[in-house]
Amino acid sequence: MTVTELTHEQMLELKQNYLTEHMAEVEDRTPSYEELPEQIILFPIGLSLIFMRAPNSVLMIFSAQEETTMKKSTIFNSWDYLENPEEAMEIWECERNLLTDFFKNNAVDGQVIMQGTVGRWDGKYPAGKTGIFDLLLSQLIQCADDVEIYDEGGHLFIRTTDHDGSSLFEVKILTEKALDSLENYRYDEGRWRNLSEREVHDKLMQDRRYARLPHYAKWLGMKAA
Repeated sequence: MTVTELTHEQMLELKQNYLTEHMAEVEDRTPSYEELPEQIILFPIGLSLIFMRAPNSVLMIFSAQEETTMKKSTIFNSWDYLENPEEAMEIWECERNLLTDFFKNNAVDGQVIMQGTVGRWDGKYPAGKTGIFDLLLSQLIQCADDVEIYDEGGHLFIRTTDHDGSSLFEVKILTEKALDSLENYRYDEGRWRNLSEREVHDKLMQDRRYARLPHYAKWLGMKAA
C-alpha cells in the first residue's frame, strides 16, 4: 500500500508514529525578518514562478509578513532527511495529503491567502496571493530545493529555499465575507475597488472577519516544542 492509498486516520497515525520515533526537540526561537521596502515593486514576467498571471502580464510583489514570537511546532522540514531522501519523499507525500485534506474540509472551497516574503537574487520582497490552497502550494514549492512547514501559536508558515534565496509565507483561511469582498474587487465594485492589491491583502490578513488562523498543529494533535 502506498501513502496515497491510506485513509485520513491512517495518515494521522503514520504522522504520530513518525513524531514519536524520529522528531527531535526543536529549540525555541524568535524569527527575524529583514526590513522590507514599503513600495509596490513591479517586475517583468518570468522572474518568478510563484505569482505568475496571464501571458504578457506583470508580476506584482507586495505585502510584508508580521513577526511572531510564538512556540514553534515543526510539521515538516526537508533538512531532517538529508541522509534519507526516500524517507523524505514518503513523509512529504503524507504531509501534503494531510494539508490538502485539512484545507479542503476546513476552508470555503479550499480558499486561503498566503502572504509573506520572496527571496530573490537582488534581495527580499513582500509578496502574497489568494486562491485554492493545493494550487498555491504547488506554485510555491515548484522550484524549491528545501521546504519547511511549521505552526506558531496557530499561525501556519511555509518556508522554501532555492538558488535565489529563502521565501516565507503565512497561510490563513479565507471566510465567505472575504470571498464576497474579493469577488467585488475583481469586478471593480465594492468599497475596496480603489485599493491596491497589496492593501486588499493586508486587510484580509489583519481582520478576523476575513481570514482566520488554521491552528493546524492543534488539528494534528501536536504540541509546541
